[in-house]
Amino acid sequence: MKITVFGMNHKSAPVEMRERVSFSDSNTIAKLVEFFINNKNKRYHAVPMSTCNRVEIYLSLPAEDDETKVFSDFFQLIHKRAYIERFEKFIYKYSGLDAALHLYKVVSGLDSMVLGETQIAGQVRDAYYFAKTSGITDSLLNKLFESALRTGKLVRTKTLFKNISDSVSSVAVEKAKEIFSSIKNMKVLVVGAGETSELTCESLHKHGATSIIVSSRNYDNAVKLAKKFGGEAVVFEKLYDSIMNSDIVISQTASPRPIIKHKMMQEIMEKRNYRKLFLIDIAVPRDVEDACGAINNLYLYNIDSLQAIADKNMGRLSGEIKKSEEIIGAGIFDFSQYLKQREIRAILKLVDKLKSDIKNDELNRLKQLDNPNGSMKNIEIAYNRIVNKALHPFIKALQTADRSYEKMLIALEKNLKEFKIPGE
Repeated sequence: MKITVFGMNHKSAPVEMRERVSFSDSNTIAKLVEFFINNKNKRYHAVPMSTCNRVEIYLSLPAEDDETKVFSDFFQLIHKRAYIERFEKFIYKYSGLDAALHLYKVVSGLDSMVLGETQIAGQVRDAYYFAKTSGITDSLLNKLFESALRTGKLVRTKTLFKNISDSVSSVAVEKAKEIFSSIKNMKVLVVGAGETSELTCESLHKHGATSIIVSSRNYDNAVKLAKKFGGEAVVFEKLYDSIMNSDIVISQTASPRPIIKHKMMQEIMEKRNYRKLFLIDIAVPRDVEDACGAINNLYLYNIDSLQAIADKNMGRLSGEIKKSEEIIGAGIFDFSQYLKQREIRAILKLVDKLKSDIKNDELNRLKQLDNPNGSMKNIEIAYNRIVNKALHPFIKALQTADRSYEKMLIALEKNLKEFKIPGE
């Protein structure tokens, strides 16, 4: 079995591309699970992950299978109207230990837009548990994700990342302060009541916001979140009025389509006499139609617009990267040892099968002799044949492989699989 990851993130693709391939709605997720459940007989397994800054799928499949074709088949099923060629240049691919290293960096916050963010670890854990409970992982993916999550926890424990509360939400609030100088007396509307919205409210509260309004389709969740930060909850049906009376709107829902439309915002801005409105959309897929950004005095920012602030904050954490990479390196070494042991166990199974096939072949040959119990010479010949046959794949592998341990194992496994008992 081999591991491969295909993905898009904030470095490889703009938000308008990431949102088109995200696994955000229930129908897409159901199709995704169905695809891998239906291909269990082929030993195809996966962990899909979709966050605001990345869309990835980790695959485990037989070494001889074409992972790109499996990904392409899956991609075409999930996004029927999208051709993979349109997205090809935005998609990255890592295999083997490179795929493992990528995941370790993701979990540790080293591959995030906001260096060292902790939210991603929970998102990875949720994605893994979902895949595992859905029955689409295997022992190889389970080991990879569990070891990556442990390593990520070590990174946060042993570096200054443990003191960092930065997230996409906090960067959004910093952008708001950049526009208004102070948000203390600003009316702030948070659309959505999930984990990201909670981080947003926490950051707003920390920076002195005194008027926080929360609106969500789940009104009970909105009430809980608003109460936690001394804010006010409003029903989602009053979103129009809520935006009308706000200075800052930060939206982060799980809607598969925009909920804040250009026509609505044009009306709102006219009624406000084009009083300045700061609108930041950190949802993927986006909550706000892109055309809203053309409206006078409406300052629209999406998640990719926050990169400059995130890069500025990165400088104070750069010294912790080396420590983190050392911890990750130790984790990758342990995982590589696990992979080697796994390969050896797979080869030993082939050896056991080979020994059994050879034994049965020789026993059958002896039984066909006229006097199988009376000729020690025949028994001696049989044992010599057994030894020669058993050693043949090993000798051939040693002769054909170079000094690389991994290549020797691959050659040995290949020869064991291809070996045929003479006469069969």
